[in-house]
Amino acid sequence: MAAGKKADSPFTGRRHIVSMTGWDEDYFNEEVRAFIEFGEDGTGSLQFGCVSGQTDWRTTARDGEPVREVGRAGMVRPTVKQEAVEQTFPAIAKWVRGYGHLEIGDQEGFGFVVRARDYGGLVFEDDRPDTLAEAMAALEKGLAEYFEREGWES
Repeated sequence: MAAGKKADSPFTGRRHIVSMTGWDEDYFNEEVRAFIEFGEDGTGSLQFGCVSGQTDWRTTARDGEPVREVGRAGMVRPTVKQEAVEQTFPAIAKWVRGYGHLEIGDQEGFGFVVRARDYGGLVFEDDRPDTLAEAMAALEKGLAEYFEREGWES
C-alpha cells in the first residue's frame, strides 16, 4: 500500500507477529521479522522462521461483528452444509485431525469398504455398507467405540 493511502478495509495490510506458542522470538524472526499480510484482493502471504506461504482471506460476520477468515491459497471453501460435517461426525473429525487417515470406496474383490488406519495399522474396517452415508455412519460408530475403549474422549 502506498504511503499515506488509507486501506479500504480494516483487515488489509501487514501485521507483524509478536509472539507464537511453542517458538521463541529468535526462531520466528530468524530470516525476516515475522509477519502475515492481507492484500486488498483477498490474497496474502506470511513468513515466520523458515516457513513462508500464500493465503487467501475474506471478510464475514460472526456474532454480528466483521471478522477475517483466512485459508490456504487455492483451497476450496466448503458450503455451510458441508461445514456441518464435523458436527455430524465428531469422531471422524477427531480422527482425521490427529490420529490417522480413512479409506472409503470400492475395493476389487471386497466391494464397498471403509477403513480407519493409524500410524501403526488398521483400527477399524467394515465391508457391509452399500452407500457413502452407511459407510460414514459405520465409521462414526466404530471410531467412537474405539475412542471409548482407549479411554479417549470422542
